[in-house]
This record gives sequence, structure tokens and C-alpha cells, in this order.
Amino acid sequence: MFRDILVGIMAVAALIVGITAFIMENKRVSKSDDTAESATDSPAQK
Repeated sequence: MFRDILVGIMAVAALIVGITAFIMENKRVSKSDDTAESATDSPAQK
């Protein structure tokens, strides 16, 4: 019984960590995409 609860808590904690890392990664990707777009826009404007 106690093991099942422990496993459940660990699974939830891992899920939260995974979601947080996923969100942080998306924020980084969107920022790098913005810089990439501005970099590709400048040569096109020239």
C-alpha cells in the first residue's frame, strides 16, 4: 500500500518536472525562432 502511494507521488513529481521542462524549452525555442526570423528578414530586406 505504502509503495503504491510512493510510486504515485514519484510519478506525479516526474510529470510536473517534465511539463515544466517542456514549457521552458518551448519558451527558449520561441525566443530563438524570433531571433532566427529577424536574422532571415534582414538579408531579405537588403
